[in-house]
Amino acid sequence: MSWFALVLPLVTTIFIAVMLYLMPSITRPTLPLGVSIPQERVGEPVIGAAVRRYRVGIAIALAVSVALTFIFAAVSPVSAVIVPIFVLLIFSFSSYWLARTSIQRAKAAGHWYQDVPVRLSGTLTATSTHASTPIGWYVASTLLLTAVAAVGVSVYDSLPETLATHWNAAGVADGFATKSVWSVFGPLLIGLGMTAFLFVVARLTGRIPMRRVADYGAEQQLAMQQLMQQLVGQITLVIAALFAALSLLAWYAPHNVGANLAVGIVGPVLLFAVIVVFLVRQRRIVRQGAAVVAAAGVSGAGTSAGSLPSTAHRADTPDDDRFWKGGMIYLNRDDPALWVPKRFGVGWTVNLGHPGGIAIMTIPVLIIIGVVIFATISPN
Repeated sequence: MSWFALVLPLVTTIFIAVMLYLMPSITRPTLPLGVSIPQERVGEPVIGAAVRRYRVGIAIALAVSVALTFIFAAVSPVSAVIVPIFVLLIFSFSSYWLARTSIQRAKAAGHWYQDVPVRLSGTLTATSTHASTPIGWYVASTLLLTAVAAVGVSVYDSLPETLATHWNAAGVADGFATKSVWSVFGPLLIGLGMTAFLFVVARLTGRIPMRRVADYGAEQQLAMQQLMQQLVGQITLVIAALFAALSLLAWYAPHNVGANLAVGIVGPVLLFAVIVVFLVRQRRIVRQGAAVVAAAGVSGAGTSAGSLPSTAHRADTPDDDRFWKGGMIYLNRDDPALWVPKRFGVGWTVNLGHPGGIAIMTIPVLIIIGVVIFATISPN
């Protein structure tokens, strides 16, 4: 058994499980498990019970997935990576679905939104305040990929006629292709394409008006958008570095097991680290907003523009559960907003009822198809 075939899926599985376990604490209190509720119902016992059941389900799913990792690592390293994560996601989603159903039933039976004042807050017209796109991350990504491409051009003639294009979980090259422009520069071209796409998405995210909910203040909303901009930029640079490293490995050290394993470990660890830092900073913003609400509620004083009003004087966000499929996918053809805050998770998601949302979701699929085609080039 390769230690890499055991450690990588274990680390990945545990990280995903921890993220899912913490998700109810990261999302807004008025959206427990993706169900919209009035602010006055945040402390309902049924919600706490549902969240506990969800987390018990995550813990059970993790235990099963870890056991499967040890079983498959001894017989099939590829299965050790795929099967436990697949099982974890299936069990976790089932736990999520069952737990949120209990909240929905209590909400419907108790008519929680009856006589509750609601207000849909949104910025659907041009404003002078936008989240700035940290262009430095994308410039660094482009320069890195371009520099590696220049190296590839300089060594192209000296490269062997057969190049490694895939490595197994043990770090051993097991896929090869005849030398060509695509086999040599394909990963770099894909990396450049993803960099351009993520930059466009980030730019649109910062410039296109977004839906703002009633229980988010303007300052809190802007801080969240800036944080998301940083996250996308950092992920872009990590992805570019991975594609650059894979290209260099294929050219200089296709059979260096240690180097291949190092890239396989460092890449996911960097992505995990970026996401963890984002979650810590995001949680801090949410808590700061909650502190403003609490302070305003105690003082009973009015609030200035951009701050959060007290709970007693705030309208709730309208109940729009019918537009959210499973609390995760938003589809509303009558909503002019392209970007809306996620119901379960952090950041924003696209409105699939908007033509622009369909386009944004289609492009990554095409990129993934290109990656798959490159990775499955028939070996010689």
